[in-house]
Amino acid sequence: MPMVAQGSEKMEFIEALQSPKIKIKHPTQRGFKLATWKKHELEYEFHQRQSQAAHSFGTILFQTLELLRDWLTELDRRKPASLNNGVLRRHFVSLSNRHRKAFAQQMQQRFDEFSASNQTDDVIINNLSGLPGAAIGPEDSNNGHLTITDSAHQMVDNFRLILGSLLARRKVDKCEESFEPLDEMEWLHFQEMGSALYDLLESYWHLVVYEENIPLYDTSKNLLLLNPVFNELNVAKTVSLMRMENHRAAVSAITGSFVKNRQASMDYKFPIEAEKSKGVSYRAVQLKDQDFELQGIYASAKNDIGDIKDSISESVCSKESSELGFSLSDVFDVFLSLRIFSAWKYGTLSNNTSYFKKGDLSRFNFEVDIGKLAQVVSTCVGFPKNKTKKILEFLHFDFGSDYDLWSNPFIKKNDSKSFVLIAPFMEAVLSRNAEFWLRQLNISLSNKGDGFEEYIRNRINKSIENSPLSATSFQVPEKMIRFSGQFEEIDSLVLIGNRALVIEIKNIVAVDSPVSFGTASRRIKEGVEQAKRKSEFIKNNRHEFVSRYNLDIEADELETVPLVFVSNFICAGCVIDGVSITDQLIFEAFFIKKGLIPILSHDAGTSISHKVEVEIYKSSSDAQDKIEKYLSNPPQLRLMKDALFCAYYESSIQIIPGSKAVLRRLEVSQEHELNTILNTDFGFPLIVNK
Repeated sequence: MPMVAQGSEKMEFIEALQSPKIKIKHPTQRGFKLATWKKHELEYEFHQRQSQAAHSFGTILFQTLELLRDWLTELDRRKPASLNNGVLRRHFVSLSNRHRKAFAQQMQQRFDEFSASNQTDDVIINNLSGLPGAAIGPEDSNNGHLTITDSAHQMVDNFRLILGSLLARRKVDKCEESFEPLDEMEWLHFQEMGSALYDLLESYWHLVVYEENIPLYDTSKNLLLLNPVFNELNVAKTVSLMRMENHRAAVSAITGSFVKNRQASMDYKFPIEAEKSKGVSYRAVQLKDQDFELQGIYASAKNDIGDIKDSISESVCSKESSELGFSLSDVFDVFLSLRIFSAWKYGTLSNNTSYFKKGDLSRFNFEVDIGKLAQVVSTCVGFPKNKTKKILEFLHFDFGSDYDLWSNPFIKKNDSKSFVLIAPFMEAVLSRNAEFWLRQLNISLSNKGDGFEEYIRNRINKSIENSPLSATSFQVPEKMIRFSGQFEEIDSLVLIGNRALVIEIKNIVAVDSPVSFGTASRRIKEGVEQAKRKSEFIKNNRHEFVSRYNLDIEADELETVPLVFVSNFICAGCVIDGVSITDQLIFEAFFIKKGLIPILSHDAGTSISHKVEVEIYKSSSDAQDKIEKYLSNPPQLRLMKDALFCAYYESSIQIIPGSKAVLRRLEVSQEHELNTILNTDFGFPLIVNK
């Protein structure tokens, strides 16, 4: 029943769906009943368009999922008797690894085509739609682009439901002979497509509930169309994710350059396979003797781990789980060793990615002996074997909401051996994995925010110290601010001339789905209200504030500016409910770039020259007048916001013959010619360098 206070109005339906406290059964969940769903029309308000859309779509989605479940049941009846539980685990892991190999080959082919045509545009991959099992693909070649991240998710997430189901039925080792069995490869292909479609329909539902996508359903044409709403949150998310993608590419390039210049300093060991007549064993080798690609993976991961430890505090990372006896830092150390091992193994896989007959998938099987591997990894990382083995067991996937294929890429074969998914190691986003691992370690996340606050405060101090604004800017050292018996705990309070930036710092979880974005946006909105309240507190006590900190201004000249500081790029550079959202890169650029923000740069190999820059300020007095304008509309994001468009994606799998499901998604065009840049209004003067 809805939670409604006495005498109050009924709750809006979409808010109830989004609330973790109100247990409404969603059409994607077990126990959902259409009769109960229809009763919600009387129990909740439906003033918002999103409420109406979610309720009507919920009925259609449930009916579609029921058809899909029936189809999967029929498919299960036609499963070949040779495909028992263990064989299926091996085949599906091998399929994922095969897709990763095929994806890399097509990416290299695309890169070669760009190079041959002398194009310098970013390499955007839209080829996974041609691989078996891909859930979506661009509706035509001139529209949307699947990013590398999109493609990586499809080659892993397509197998989440299948592997979860197989692990939940561990005791079913053999399958009975079935009526009209399909060919093994044909059955695997259909099963993968079914799982991919199920996952896609779940994501459609989450888009409607958490990101305000409006579904349109034409029964006469069997057409389902999902339209994103151009609102501040959807725009903010799109720009944020593109910034994240670009930042990772830039960091990867920087660490690659670092590796080439520091190769001899890499005294690090990792395991590889050592073939023996009686099976596979493992031995440790030195990283400095390997190729640049493996060294780059190491350098990039070490950089990411260092940033994570800085942002969530060393104390949280080093805290041991009382139940398991190891810490997040320990997991990082073992995962890094396994990441390089997986990349090495990937290099040994066959380049022949075709699979038409029984046995073809064996070329992509990655199977390890956990005990033997633990022995060598323990030598590489300096842990006791027993501890290392516990961490390897910890990294195994299991059926349940606390497990994820990206953070738990091992699939158990039997008590001693396991299969390994390669993509989660090679495309790992460690900040996201850290969230999962901390929960699995049962380590409280309450102190994580404190660590991030201290990290941001230190970064702010350094950026001010190294800027031309250091004489007129500073960060208030204390967080607890008291006036006349009243107080507020302010995460950061920064003075730039007569502007007091009242900052609320939010450590946002890694956003990788509509659900996590919904959680992130709620936390950001909480931060907005907190920043507004605390800003008013300083404003109402400005006379005492100016006197306490000996500011060289009149009290009435002080202007307070509420600001929310976020992690993981989410919504940074956008305005929500009148408050600017920022992150360390945008904020620090105002100080350390000395008033000039690069817009178009050229890498000459030994140096970087900036062809086009935006001038934010010329003096410290100019800076105090421009800070609000800059934070609300950072010029480095202007091109992204102007380049937003709706891309079309079509489901590559049909559940009803003749049906068509199309997802329209906000995307950012990456192609910007010089004339486009010169004609863009950045809100600040543009400087073109010769």
